[in-house]
Amino acid sequence: MSSETMVNNAPRHFAPFPPYHKWDRNFFLAIATMVWVGIVLGFGSDLIKHFATPHVAYPLIVHFHAVAFGGWLVVLTTQIVLLRRGRPDLHRKLGTAAIALAVIMIALGPATAIAMQRAQFGTPE
Repeated sequence: MSSETMVNNAPRHFAPFPPYHKWDRNFFLAIATMVWVGIVLGFGSDLIKHFATPHVAYPLIVHFHAVAFGGWLVVLTTQIVLLRRGRPDLHRKLGTAAIALAVIMIALGPATAIAMQRAQFGTPE
């Protein structure tokens, strides 16, 4: 069979992918909630321990990394809430502004990992 025959014999009973699905609202909110829970569980105890006892200060790049990636979580959550509240216009404006944050994150993530590896921060002597 030729590929043209296969295409012509393809079933036509599939409906086009809907632009909206009833579970979309809850799916994206659930994903954002799981990301927040993961961040709090993953870094919360380290932060509490760091501020409660005298430790070596984190390198400055770690603070930039925390602000950028924390900001991304805030933007993600805000965009989900804006869509749930029926404000796609503000969602799009915030998304356009968040492109700069995405570019910063692409550079900052690996740079932070490299800086922490070079400093051997948190590893035994």
